[in-house]
Amino acid sequence: MVAEAPGVQEFQSTRRYLFAVAYRMTGSASDAEDLVQDAWLRYLDAGSPPVDSLRAYLTTTISRLALDHLKSARVRRERYVGAWLPEPVLTSEAVPGPAETVEQREEVSIAFLTLLERLTPEQRVVYVLREAFDFSYDDIANHIGKSPVACRQILHRAQLRLSAEHQPAVIPRDDLRQLTERFLAAFTSGNVARVAELLAPDVEWISDAGGQRLAIRRVIVGADKVARGLSGFARKWIEHAEFEHEIVDLNGSPAIVAWYRGQIDRVTVFEVVDNRISRIRNLMNPDKLRHLAESLDAEVATIDERVSATARVRT
Repeated sequence: MVAEAPGVQEFQSTRRYLFAVAYRMTGSASDAEDLVQDAWLRYLDAGSPPVDSLRAYLTTTISRLALDHLKSARVRRERYVGAWLPEPVLTSEAVPGPAETVEQREEVSIAFLTLLERLTPEQRVVYVLREAFDFSYDDIANHIGKSPVACRQILHRAQLRLSAEHQPAVIPRDDLRQLTERFLAAFTSGNVARVAELLAPDVEWISDAGGQRLAIRRVIVGADKVARGLSGFARKWIEHAEFEHEIVDLNGSPAIVAWYRGQIDRVTVFEVVDNRISRIRNLMNPDKLRHLAESLDAEVATIDERVSATARVRT
């Protein structure tokens, strides 16, 4: 019988927490899984040294790996086809503890994770450790190899950068679910007017397909254009019996998961201002839906048997 490596049980019990840390640092579920696994393997390769806290040890390793990862990811994203959006995950995966305040849920929203892309790698790692997980400056300094004073300065610069950007509005979950249900009913009706009345005048429609699916590569702006585009899409495809929609709690809020023949086709998330949808984000890149599909015990629809109506929206 093969002996179990030291720390395996502790690693498994803290894995959800480690994933949440890595996910907030990267915005990618697949990359977060890789960082967590890489940190664990490095611990094993080091001979499973005795440590006061395996959780703290692995968090340090993940933080340093994330710094290198974010530097290379920035270069890759500059070459990304179309808009780049974070990967969607179940809220239960993104928020590691039982407490789920409005603030905790907002911190893992697609909108806020997108905003974090504006930070430098150091700023993002420090911000996540301090603001999301309440690490002391001494601990952060140990995690990233900087002095506590330097970490304070890095956090301050991160806060200034974020404060200069548009901050996503915090909407109670029940209110957002009701609005999502109303949108889904209007969308599936294919009625332009019903969709338009739920949208802010300057609403934006953003799609991330990564060049692997037919999708609009630029942002569509304006309630009329967005409503007509969405309604055209609905009329084109909702008539197919194998196309279904479900509201799922993703990234801290209700989101729409579209299924085609039992496979995940896309995810739609909203930003809301004054009870109207101000931004619609469609995640269609199959690679970015794979983790969610595994969490839901499903597969991703990777082949476009349909010509996407969104590819022909006139603007």
